[in-house]
Amino acid sequence: MMTMIRVTGHITKDGKLEVELPAGLPPGEVEVMVQVATHKQAVVEYDDTPFTLEEIAELLIPRPVPTKDIITGGWEDVDLGDSAEWVEKIRQQEENNRRLQW
Repeated sequence: MMTMIRVTGHITKDGKLEVELPAGLPPGEVEVMVQVATHKQAVVEYDDTPFTLEEIAELLIPRPVPTKDIITGGWEDVDLGDSAEWVEKIRQQEENNRRLQW
């Protein structure tokens, strides 16, 4: 059986959770559930109102994009140097981040 307590915490930029726990809690395993506070403007509510035929017709109208606005290419357009070295560098960074979290 687990006792549930509610505390307010803070998530840091590097992804760590900081909380101030009440005194007297016994050491041991805990289950952590995080509820993230959202700002009013960031909340997107789902509207399950069906589309009207007019709205569907409007969405189906083709709207061509000028060719100058089309982004083409792939990795060759990104200045990465040696791609294998870049991938290894990113892999090492992720591994280091995982180690720092523990």
